[in-house]
Amino acid sequence: MQSIKRFFTTPVILVVLATIFGFAFADLVLFSGCDDGIDIAFCQKMGIVNVFNTVPLFLIWVTLAILFTGLATAIGIISLKSILEMRREYKIAGKDIAAIFILTLAMGVAGMGFIFKLKDFSNSAQHFYVWPVSPLKNQDVKLFVIFAYNTAMSALGVAGMIVTGIVASRETAKKITPETVLDYFKLKRRLTNLLLMSGVVLSSGVIIVYLLYVIVSSINVQHSKMFDPDCAILFGLLFTLFVSASYMPAKFLLNGLGRAIKSSYIGEPPLQLEPDLKKWFDNKAAVEKYLELEVTATSATLQLMPILAPILTSVIPHLFRH
Repeated sequence: MQSIKRFFTTPVILVVLATIFGFAFADLVLFSGCDDGIDIAFCQKMGIVNVFNTVPLFLIWVTLAILFTGLATAIGIISLKSILEMRREYKIAGKDIAAIFILTLAMGVAGMGFIFKLKDFSNSAQHFYVWPVSPLKNQDVKLFVIFAYNTAMSALGVAGMIVTGIVASRETAKKITPETVLDYFKLKRRLTNLLLMSGVVLSSGVIIVYLLYVIVSSINVQHSKMFDPDCAILFGLLFTLFVSASYMPAKFLLNGLGRAIKSSYIGEPPLQLEPDLKKWFDNKAAVEKYLELEVTATSATLQLMPILAPILTSVIPHLFRH
């Protein structure tokens, strides 16, 4: 029994199972109640020419939405696993983690609500949902479910970064031991992984949003009012702020733990100028390099790319506009 549990909790197996679940969930939501994947009424009302022009593009979007849901599920499950490991190792209360996740989700929903208000979606939605005919049955409900599910999966990665920062803050307040150094590097790896995963999934989300605009425009250009390229940039900006607002405080707290470790090992600078002070500065530089506290061009780029990825991705469609 224990060997079976270990098998299914292996990272690779966990990712594969989560991805398959994401595929199955999206496929079930999008294609339920449809005849051969597309609502037969769509074919009857749009006419054969429009169907051949529109359906392939729409099916491409649906396929990408399913792939994105699988990716978001895998990343969400990995993030959840990381959060649960930190809860077990550092004795974090479950209610605190639940509160962080709810807060993170609320931040994302509030941001999207602001975009909806800014773009006047309440009026635009009337045009968006009243398509000449919808390729999918109950299309508005299905799109809402898919976007809500992927938003929740994305929020897990962001919540994981917040939890990492809280753990780093708690460890800083404790006595520094050799185990603290190991915890520091473990938290550092976790924070980096969560940042990369969040950047990937949120950038993919921006692409999905933009492609939906392309689909809507291909069916009826008047309906493109709701999802225009500028709207994709707003989502990209929101997701970039979403990641940076979680990562930067966590990184600051983690660096605080690193500085506490450094101080415990090298102590205060000596009063004598030579040779003790030179030796102290040499030790300080060596410890900072070991703990990777120095900010280099390479490290700054590696940190900024996942943060800026959503907004950079949202700008790409504008480069090809005529």
